[in-house]
Amino acid sequence: MNASLLPPSHCSLKNWRLNVDFFNGTIINREWDNAVQLTQRLTENNVPICLVDINRSKHNGNNDDILLNFISGKQNYYWVAGGVSSIERVNQLIEAGAKGVILSSAMYKNNDIDHTFLRSLMISSLAQKVILSVDFNDSQIRTYGFDGTVDLTWDYVLDTVYRIGPFQIQIVDVKASIYRKKPNLELLNKIRQKYSEKMFWYAGNIGSWNEAEVLSKIGFHPAVGQSYLRNELGLS
Repeated sequence: MNASLLPPSHCSLKNWRLNVDFFNGTIINREWDNAVQLTQRLTENNVPICLVDINRSKHNGNNDDILLNFISGKQNYYWVAGGVSSIERVNQLIEAGAKGVILSSAMYKNNDIDHTFLRSLMISSLAQKVILSVDFNDSQIRTYGFDGTVDLTWDYVLDTVYRIGPFQIQIVDVKASIYRKKPNLELLNKIRQKYSEKMFWYAGNIGSWNEAEVLSKIGFHPAVGQSYLRNELGLS
């Protein structure tokens, strides 16, 4: 079956997103393509996009020139992620034109949840423009582009975050992403059972539109990535 940039007409997906990872000015898994032209093509086809700065995540430079040019050129279209570590930076990106910002490593301080940061975010006008990404490998929380760790479990993180406020949450299965394993539906169903009133995002090796639709039906907005960008552009 041929890959398509958008879900097929029979697919019931309403909310989904493509995470486009930028590293040293190129798009990971599409290094042979012109990063600007490819992103423009996806945008022209109305693909919902999050621009992810992997350099900034890993504290190894940034891709600000490219990303800021995109978000200022098409206001309220692109989400932005990668190394955003302060409310000031969130505000800067929103004012520049970002639709929203995804935070991950900024949630933690001194090997625990940064309660002060999250409470400040919750009472700010930016709370509805933010998604908190809980990235984990088995039971271990990962940070800084998956290179770092925090000695917390995903369920502790979710419990603590929801006591602070009704944030949007993204679940990232690092093992599925790195080793190209299928989404762990058993685990995801456990999360849904515990937090039945919430609608989550999920990222981690979503390999087809059918898998994306299954995730949506159990309560997870799918965020596609490597499988979409690798080889033929899109999903089958």
